Amino acid sequence: MMNNRILLALKATPRELLFGRPFTLEQALPDQLSDTTASDADIHFAVADSIRWTAHLRSLERAAQQKSSFEANGKIVRFEIGDLVQWYDSEADNNRLSVNKLKPRWSAPVQIYARQLNSFSLCDLEGRPLKNLQFVHSRRLRHYIPLRDSTLDQKHPRRPETGDPSTQDLEIATAEERMAEEAWRSTL
Repeated sequence: MMNNRILLALKATPRELLFGRPFTLEQALPDQLSDTTASDADIHFAVADSIRWTAHLRSLERAAQQKSSFEANGKIVRFEIGDLVQWYDSEADNNRLSVNKLKPRWSAPVQIYARQLNSFSLCDLEGRPLKNLQFVHSRRLRHYIPLRDSTLDQKHPRRPETGDPSTQDLEIATAEERMAEEAWRSTL
């Protein structure tokens, strides 16, 4: 049974694209078969080809629309050598072990020491390269903003000349500072 669902991007059903005409119940069981002429076949093939060509053009338009939407909404985050970052551990995303549900997704702060196109090599804060992470793509990285006046903030001060961190990074940093302040007050 051929699928009769209309594909929104193509504005046609698979049956229409294959046979060149919409399927109706009246066409399912014809009473009499009429003789087909060469001109009837030519007309049918021309109509079927035009429907397929139109569907192909619509699919190309849809792909171009999706590409422009992705490029317009994509965030560009710039990383420099020496920046403090966290990398996302995507290993736990595709398995359902209970241990992975409690495991943090973002790493402890690490430092960038090499770059190759959109991938970066990471080292710990003492400068030792991380063996398991030769190259990490920039989509799996985010800026790490240390708490103000912490030892990590004094060792790695924020550099305004390299660009401002994203608003999401700043929101995370202020939330962490607020939580640290509340934790400090609760100990008093």
